[in-house]
Formats: sequence, structure tokens, C-alpha cells
Amino acid sequence: MSDELLPLKVDEVITLFTSSYTIPIEYREIVKKAINRYAQPNKCSEEKLTEMVNKAMSPLDTFKYLTTNKNFNLNQWKGHLAEWIVCYEYNSRRNNGNVVFTFVNPDSSSKADILHIIKKGNNLECIAGPDIKTGQPSYLLNQLEKVWAHEGNIPFFDYYGVLRDEKKLTNKQREKLRNLKEKYPRKKILIPSVSRLEVIRFSDKYLRRIAGQQRGPTSSAIKKAKANALTTTKTERSWTALNHNTLLQEAKRAMLLKELKLLEIKQSKLIEDMVKRNEERNRELIEASPKNKILKGMSSLKEWAINTPVAKFIQENGEEILTNIIISITQSVDKQRESTYYDDDEDDDYDYDKRAGKETNIDNYAIQQGEEDLEDQIMRSSPTEHEVRGYYRQDGTYVNSYTRGKN
Repeated sequence: MSDELLPLKVDEVITLFTSSYTIPIEYREIVKKAINRYAQPNKCSEEKLTEMVNKAMSPLDTFKYLTTNKNFNLNQWKGHLAEWIVCYEYNSRRNNGNVVFTFVNPDSSSKADILHIIKKGNNLECIAGPDIKTGQPSYLLNQLEKVWAHEGNIPFFDYYGVLRDEKKLTNKQREKLRNLKEKYPRKKILIPSVSRLEVIRFSDKYLRRIAGQQRGPTSSAIKKAKANALTTTKTERSWTALNHNTLLQEAKRAMLLKELKLLEIKQSKLIEDMVKRNEERNRELIEASPKNKILKGMSSLKEWAINTPVAKFIQENGEEILTNIIISITQSVDKQRESTYYDDDEDDDYDYDKRAGKETNIDNYAIQQGEEDLEDQIMRSSPTEHEVRGYYRQDGTYVNSYTRGKN
């Protein structure tokens, strides 16, 4: 096992240490039995056991142990926070084989601070995890004696590794520790895989993070942390998620979601560009279609009919004549269009004139045909009876006014 628990950095594990955790339903009955097995001094009622296994727990709950007295009860708070850090360590690194997951014992009075769910053959069982202790050597040795003497075979966890270095103990303390090891040869003192300094640093930074106060008096930070811990929104999780693998999976999921979002934006832009190009292409096809060009030709004919010298005669002799001529031109173009082969789906600027045996520009063709039809119309149509004003011929002869047309 490596010398350092990775990661134990507030920025990396803050999501797990601001969440709440519940025991999965399928494990609750075996957890009830384990709670009563390690309970002291009295067993719990069924109602109390049900309440314990159903409730959500959070590392933020530990802030209730802080006080505003002289030492703020910091050591007790750190002791309760240690249970959560050890669970995180077990789930992330220690658990293997038949261990399913580790969690904080809902019974805070129990000698077993944490519990394990393990597989035993085809069955599941809940057993005691270690009793996690912090403090001075003399206190730790007294607790070690009680724990090892307990019939539940509960391991002892020296959270700061104080008893690991016997050279730092007094002669009396070293002697007591050796006697206990000889009396319980199969039992071991568990120590964390992270340094004491790292654990202390994490606890202090965690307190400041919840307080939202990176600097300033400790008393002020404690007061703010106690208040913020009550109002912080907790993400609900299963106890199986108090695990470093959870952080890796969430980071991977967040990265995938980001990539999917970018892909969605890219696809949306591609579709938008495609629609735009199709709209532009459709406009080009409509503008270039033979039918559209014939319609444009009709419009040009109407403008020509109004702006030619012949229009002067028409304007002088009544608007009705102009209307008749325009109608005649339109009908003529329509007839011509019907006799001309074209395909709506083609976008060429030319159509095939079967009579001429060659390609003919539709605009020019329609206008030329319109001009011929207009001239024929003027030559064949007899105007209504009207008075023609006198005028001079080109040779200078004056022509008197006269009546022209039919009644």
C-alpha cells in the first residue's frame, strides 16, 4: 500500500463530503442485526433500528459537535470527521475480495464506528469495522485495551498513527502496549495510509471551505461553518458512492456530456448551413426556370406596350384600347407558352424551340412574339369612332381634322 491516500484534497473530494448517504434497501435488515450485535450497553428497539437504517447521513452532520467554548471542541469534531475519511479510504483503496462497501455506523454510541457489508458464500452479512480513535498515547492505550477485550472482535484504528512509533512513548506506555500485543497476538493496530499532517491539513481546509472563510479567526470560521452546514444543499447518494471511483466516473461523465454538447452544437450549425444552402439553391432554380422567365417576359411586354410610341395613340384614344391590347398580348404569350416544350425541373436559361430547331432565349423569344402580336393587333383592330386632330405631314402639307372609326 502506498504511503499517501490519493486524493485527499478538498477541491477534489468536496462533492463527496457535502453529500448525504443512505443504506441501500436490500442491506437494511442485515444492518439492523449488526447494530444490535455491537450496541452497548443496551440493545435498540425495532422502531429505533428502522429509524437508524432509513436515515440519511452526511459529513456535514459532524459540524454539530463544534462548540463556541474555549477550545471549540475541535478534537471531538475531528474524531467524528475521521470516521468519514476512513470510510472513504476503505471504499477507495482497502476494500477487496468479498467486501461490498463500508459505511459509518448509524449508532453513534457503538464501539464499531464503521461497518462493512461483505459477501459470505451466497449470502450477505454486515460485520464490524474498526473503532477509530484519536488522542494522546495514554488515552489510546486505554481504548485499545477495551476494544481488544470486546467479544465482537472489533479492530482498532489509530487514526494519527501515534502508537506506531514506540520510541515516542514513555517506558510505562511501551510496556503496556507490549503486554496487550502479547495477550491478543492475532489482533492488529490499523493505521491510515495517509500521513497525520495530511489528515490535519484536510480537516482544517474542509472547515474553512464550509465556512466560506479562507482567512480570519478560527472562532468566526467555526460559527459560520456550523450555520452553513445546516443550509448546504446535499446531493443524495448511496453509501456505495463514497468512493474515489465515483469521482473518476463523474469526471468522465461530465467530459462526455461536454463533448456531446459540443457535437450537438456542431450538428445544429451544419443543419442550419445545409438548410440555408438549400434555400439559396431553390431560389436560384426558381429564378432560372423557363416558367419564371416566361412570366418575366410577360411583365416586360406590359412595360413595352406602355412605353412605345404606339402607346401615345392608345392614350389619346381611350384606356380601354390599352387594356384590350394588354389582354391580347397576354393571351398570345400564354398560347405561345403552351406550344413551347419546357420542364419545370430544369434550371437552364434556354428552352428548345421545335419549330426553329435550335435553343432560343425565353426572355427575348417572349418579347419578340409579343411585339409581333401587338403590331398585328394594331393593324387588325378597328378603333371606335373619334375625331382625329389636324396635323402636318413630313412634306409640310397640312391635313385637316377628320372623323375615323366605327360607331
